[in-house]
Amino acid sequence: MQRALISGLVAMGLAAATRPALAQGASAPRMATAIPPSNLEVTLDAVPLLVAHQSLAMARAQVLEWRYADAVASLAMVVRALRVFEREETGPNGSDADYTAGQISDYARVIDVDHSDAVSRIDDWTSRVAQWDHAK
Repeated sequence: MQRALISGLVAMGLAAATRPALAQGASAPRMATAIPPSNLEVTLDAVPLLVAHQSLAMARAQVLEWRYADAVASLAMVVRALRVFEREETGPNGSDADYTAGQISDYARVIDVDHSDAVSRIDDWTSRVAQWDHAK
């Protein structure tokens, strides 16, 4: 119940934050850049795994649409979220999050030329994030 409430509040906050950009004609792929940094930091600090999960879903959709440059920004947000989680988590999941953030960061640098297995990589990372979330 609490997770659904937080997820709903995050979605409402992100929707409200992006409404001005939509009114000015911004396209959906650019919406992540339309979110004010202060709103994003509050969300990132409060629910880093939710941010990581949603950003991975965005990256997956972008890869499926061959928008690899857009996926780089989504993957960068995943890395930021995992770094926040890693700082908060003292157990083995924190170390795993650090390792996974490194993998994602490395892959984001080459995704535009090495994307044949991008969806499977993103699916693997999504599974890891879900496992850490369920372990909390």
